[in-house]
Amino acid sequence: MLACCETVETDRTVDIKLDNLLVKNGPQDAHYKVCDLGDSASPNVLSNDGGHLIGAEIFCAPEVPLGVPWTTKADIWAAGATGITLVTGHYIFLPRNAPPSGDPQLSMGVLQVQNDYYGPISRESFEGLIDHPVLLSLLQQFEENYRQLPLSAVSRSISQDDVEFFSYLTRVDPRKRPTAREALKHAWFDGV
Repeated sequence: MLACCETVETDRTVDIKLDNLLVKNGPQDAHYKVCDLGDSASPNVLSNDGGHLIGAEIFCAPEVPLGVPWTTKADIWAAGATGITLVTGHYIFLPRNAPPSGDPQLSMGVLQVQNDYYGPISRESFEGLIDHPVLLSLLQQFEENYRQLPLSAVSRSISQDDVEFFSYLTRVDPRKRPTAREALKHAWFDGV
C-alpha cells in the first residue's frame, strides 16, 4: 500500500512508467520518486513532433500513438497505468503475443486493450482533436470493436476503490482527466 508519496506539481510532461520509479521503503512507509526526466518537456512546446512517442507504449495515453498533441494529461494517464500495474501485478495493457517495443503494431495492440478496459476510444472522445480521415476511421473501428472488460477481472487484489481511482486517471478523453492536484484530492488517498 502506498503510505507516503512525495509530490511535485510540475508544469512539464514527464515519462512515468515502472522503470522510472525509485522506491525507498522505510519502517513506517515508502517514498516514491520519478526519475529519468530525459523526455520531459514544457507543455507550451509542441508536444507531438510528428509521431514522437513518450514513454513505453503500454503506459502511453491513447492520444500519444494517435498523434494528437499531448499535454501533462498524458502523464496522468501514465500514472494511472503504472499504478494499476503495481496494484494488480499485471501489465494489463500489454496485448497477447505483443510485438517488440517500437513496432507500430504494438501501439495499435495497446490501443485495442485500452479500448476494451477504458473505452470506447471513440470519435466523440477526440472530437475537435482529430480531423484526419484515416484516424477517424480507426476511431470508428475502435467504437465498433468495443467489448467492455471489467478492470476488476484483471486481479483478485484490485478493490472497487482501485477501479474507481484508476478509471478516474485513465479517462480516454484527455480533457476529462484530472490534473495532478485534483488527482491527489481523490478519496483513494484518504488515510495515506
